[in-house]
Amino acid sequence: MPGLSTTINIGPRGNGEVAAIVSAEVFANGGASTTLALAVDGTVQSEVTTRYTDGQEAAQAKAFQFDAKRLAPGNHTIAVYWRADDGGTAGMGDRSMALLSEKGLIPDLAEALPLSPARYTQVNGGQVDPVEDNVVGLEPMIGSRKVLAILWDPLRDDVTPAPAGDVSDRIFGATDSADDYFREASGGRFQLQNAGVLGWFPSTLGDDYTVPKPFCIDGYINRQIEKRADAIQQADPFFDFSAHDTNEDGFLEWNELAIIIVIAQNSDFGTARARLTDPACGGGPFIVDGVEIPDVTEWFTDAEPADFVVAAHELAHQIFGLDDIYQSGTSSAKAREVVGPWQFSLMSARAESGDGAQGTSPHPGPFHKLALGWVTPVTVHAGATYFLQDVKLGDRVLVLPHYNNEARDDEYFLLENRRSNTPGFYDQGLGDSGIGIWHIVSDRADNGNSPRGVPDDQWLPFGIQDTQARRSIRLLRRFISYDPSSDNADANQNNPLWDMFATSELLSGPCNSLSEENVAAWGDCTPSGYDIRMLTPSGEFMAIDIDVN
Repeated sequence: MPGLSTTINIGPRGNGEVAAIVSAEVFANGGASTTLALAVDGTVQSEVTTRYTDGQEAAQAKAFQFDAKRLAPGNHTIAVYWRADDGGTAGMGDRSMALLSEKGLIPDLAEALPLSPARYTQVNGGQVDPVEDNVVGLEPMIGSRKVLAILWDPLRDDVTPAPAGDVSDRIFGATDSADDYFREASGGRFQLQNAGVLGWFPSTLGDDYTVPKPFCIDGYINRQIEKRADAIQQADPFFDFSAHDTNEDGFLEWNELAIIIVIAQNSDFGTARARLTDPACGGGPFIVDGVEIPDVTEWFTDAEPADFVVAAHELAHQIFGLDDIYQSGTSSAKAREVVGPWQFSLMSARAESGDGAQGTSPHPGPFHKLALGWVTPVTVHAGATYFLQDVKLGDRVLVLPHYNNEARDDEYFLLENRRSNTPGFYDQGLGDSGIGIWHIVSDRADNGNSPRGVPDDQWLPFGIQDTQARRSIRLLRRFISYDPSSDNADANQNNPLWDMFATSELLSGPCNSLSEENVAAWGDCTPSGYDIRMLTPSGEFMAIDIDVN
């Protein structure tokens, strides 16, 4: 469009962003619609279309907004393109463009961060498959979400259900509950809303629910799935599910009502996004009170005081969309040792050590807190001494971005101060205190590269499930020893946090450095340019010196 183009310069660190506001008098007739588009260096970024009807004012002032992100260093031509569609003709009178340019943030918190599992599944040939690995973005979770608990008794001789009040306390109680845990972990930003606790309802399945039927009977061959339907159908007379379909679309979504089915059992286990119809018997929607319920959370428990962590873990799947980040199986033992989150994240701790983690109540790691809007990022733009308070009290994390990386998804280091056993704030039983250095590698090509210290054949697959979240979220440790010929490191799995003593510095270097120490390298093996040195012992406040090269 004549008169609406200009040249901007993006600085040497790249990741430039531009926002354009275009105002113009638009002429159109003959039923034409006019489309405007923002182009960077001749490539269209986004389009906006406006339509005119016969009899509209001949010239109307219109305003259009555009943006473009991840611009590389150097000069770029920003221009507005236009065209007339649907027949007729169009033209422009007076027009102007206001352009704003700045360095974009890494990560871009204006958009949903990656690494959530798809919440829903699809049925292919009778098999249940995820829609796609980690295609659903993580969005901030502020306020409250309603949760309905339905208690189901499998009528096993070796299991006595806990009192319903104990189960309610583990989910909604004032202390040692999933609700109180989320309140504290979010810094008061999020809580559960008790929509009801119903049951215990006795199983009507007649047989051991763990044993499949010989063939499809009443729509089910898998009694594990049927037990969920049994619980909801018994609860239905006491609860109006349709009353919670707030947008009245006939679909009870997780943000309208999350359902957790509690199954009496002597040890804890859980699942999330669990189906209610059996794909081997045709599947189809599960409808109660005229609304479809797509999936539920399950929690197998005897409701001991520490068991709320399992409920919180499963609800974090269902409500927030957080993925598991533990590494499982012998093939991933080295990955767990060198970069595994282990007991330092809600999404890995109990799965790694089972009931041996009783008394462990870790907060979500900093990536998940950042995605959920539960911490405030402080981006490191220049070398300086930075101070971090215990993240449970100070609400701040440091972000060390990977600039000049426009062709890839975001990559960065996150630093947090974690102290075990801060009274009243959970994070109990971590076994270590200090600065956690997390490496987030969002790009699929880069996170397919094994981290320093993990031989290639021990990186992928992880075992039970190879997902982007497991590849991307890495907790870095000091190396006890390192063999550069095999890229094999020994690390202290249980003590990954850093302070001025045993783990005092992580310096920039390529991933194939011959140094026996761990280094701060990007996923593509290049040096990060960040030298990180701890200046204080572990404590509520810690000082970190960061040089930016």
